[in-house]
Amino acid sequence: MKKKKLKSVKEIATCQNCCAQPVEEKYINNNYSEQACSEIIIERRNEHRQIRVRRAPGVKDNSQNNVVTTPCSSQLVNVKKNKAYQLGNLSHGFYIVDSACGAGKTTEIYHFIIQHYNEGVLYCVDTIEELHKMYDSLRRRLVDTKIIQEDDIVMITSEEDVNLKMMRQSYQADPTILCEKKILLLTHVRFFSNLINFFLVYRPKSVETYFDADFRTLLSRSDLRQWIFFDETPMWIQPFSTLPRSSLGIFTDNNNNCKSLGGIIESYRKFLKGTPQDPFKHSTRLDLLKKETTLSIVPTMYLRWISEDKSKDIQIKFKPIDLNQPHMRTRVLVFEGVGDLLLRSNQYPLIGNSSTPKYNANISFCPIPISTKRNDGYDEKEYMQSLDSVIKIILDHYNRKERTLITIWQSSEKITTQAPNTSLFRDKIKDYIRGRIQDVITDPNIEHYFDVIYYGENKCKSCNDYRDFSSIILFGKWTIPNDKVLEHNCNWGTDVSSKEFNMWFFVQLICRIGIRNHKGGEFRVYYTNDFSPAFINALEEYFKGTYIPQKNEGQDICKRLLEVGIKREIREYVTLLAMGNPELKTHILNSSLSPYYLSLKKEELRKILPTDNGNFSRSKKRLEKALSKLSVRIVLN
Repeated sequence: MKKKKLKSVKEIATCQNCCAQPVEEKYINNNYSEQACSEIIIERRNEHRQIRVRRAPGVKDNSQNNVVTTPCSSQLVNVKKNKAYQLGNLSHGFYIVDSACGAGKTTEIYHFIIQHYNEGVLYCVDTIEELHKMYDSLRRRLVDTKIIQEDDIVMITSEEDVNLKMMRQSYQADPTILCEKKILLLTHVRFFSNLINFFLVYRPKSVETYFDADFRTLLSRSDLRQWIFFDETPMWIQPFSTLPRSSLGIFTDNNNNCKSLGGIIESYRKFLKGTPQDPFKHSTRLDLLKKETTLSIVPTMYLRWISEDKSKDIQIKFKPIDLNQPHMRTRVLVFEGVGDLLLRSNQYPLIGNSSTPKYNANISFCPIPISTKRNDGYDEKEYMQSLDSVIKIILDHYNRKERTLITIWQSSEKITTQAPNTSLFRDKIKDYIRGRIQDVITDPNIEHYFDVIYYGENKCKSCNDYRDFSSIILFGKWTIPNDKVLEHNCNWGTDVSSKEFNMWFFVQLICRIGIRNHKGGEFRVYYTNDFSPAFINALEEYFKGTYIPQKNEGQDICKRLLEVGIKREIREYVTLLAMGNPELKTHILNSSLSPYYLSLKKEELRKILPTDNGNFSRSKKRLEKALSKLSVRIVLN
């Protein structure tokens, strides 16, 4: 088969799939064969940044038809080896685009949008800052050049800028106006906490109204935006609506069953509307539709709600897994740099995760000492002394004109009440390090050579500020709470272990430095000796491309707990106990009737078990009641 000639990188190509708009040649691969293959490069060939399509488990290769069948339905993924906007060949479905951190995912989305805006595009990203970058880029490319009208692209944020506020107020007064916009830009939080149907429907034939949470019907409609992009994985999903638990009483009829929708609306107007317990606002059309949506969902969720923890209010939450439906007539693509760890599931076709390593840098992992712990074990004097090794590293790198990123705890206490993205502890440590260094050198630009962030802040992911740094110091062991891991698995329908969830975080964090440039080079990751050697080894293997994901055996335990009738919110914590105790795990899986005595320290139980409004004893009693169904008794040391 003939191969096409390579054009010069400076040449300008014209895309044949859109309105003859010029496209930079470096995003178009003119060197391809028409012969079908199961792996295709769809990202930059000249910068060693690769995304490959591989067959997910259970996928058959129909090479004669140039297609790969996805495991979740009969949908087809076209695999012709054409690098130019390969995403455009995807059929309807839900996909995880797993490319390396820094591989140019946002750039790829941008160039794709400027070709496919007429099909209806929704772009969602984690931060307002990143949202503005995409909005400004699209305006320069499409609006300023008169390709589309100014009001064809809409960004909804909570900012008080005059133009943005007017845009938001117009949407709140009449949400249907969004359905006519070619390009819609939102944050992850807004997408999941608002009326999703107005974001997904595109140029409907009839007036759009409230959403009854029937995602299967919604996503099978023919009038949908054809491209739904999530730039990075939506992690912290906020509730769409919250109802006081006392409202279940007024929604219950005399036979202790749920009232009809008409009865629910009447009861709301009679007993809740206008009271301090009224969960709804009543100032805009959007508020009215949100109320109607919430009340319409009550009959569907009623039985589940009455069996849940009665100390908590009722939450209606839309989840990412809701967007993965059979016979859907749109494409949902989640771009995640560590998707092979975070979103590995048979439910989603995985675009990426090739057999070649994602990163071409030479990364050295180097231990350094730390002599204190957080919470009760924290000693400020010892902590400051431990920083001597950090200061020595910064000075050593300064002499080589290299820059260093230091990551520390947000607080010396495990539980902090500080506002998001603020840390008095970080500010204090940064001032201390600056002062110690200035005792040695007098460079007024010393802060150019180091920076201090804390675990969990926005700069730990979706940030390019540190791509010129050659080293990162992980100062102090840090882990993501188990309840966050469980929440993620619930939101996505995945079975990610706590270890791999934490690996996702640290891979994202480490890739803030120059590793993300994909230009080779030498980089160093310093870590304190309180990190588990096994965890550090797993990170090293991941960056080398030799890490083999492990099956999360917690799934088998969950099935057993479901069989004996243990409630969902308790199942999660029993699973965590069992995964940390092989004997308990064997006892549960073998369905043993003989009593098993689980010996625990109170502090160990507190790490796993959440408290009901701060009441540890109440949570412990609920756990003990559940474990009694498995013939397990807790003995606190």
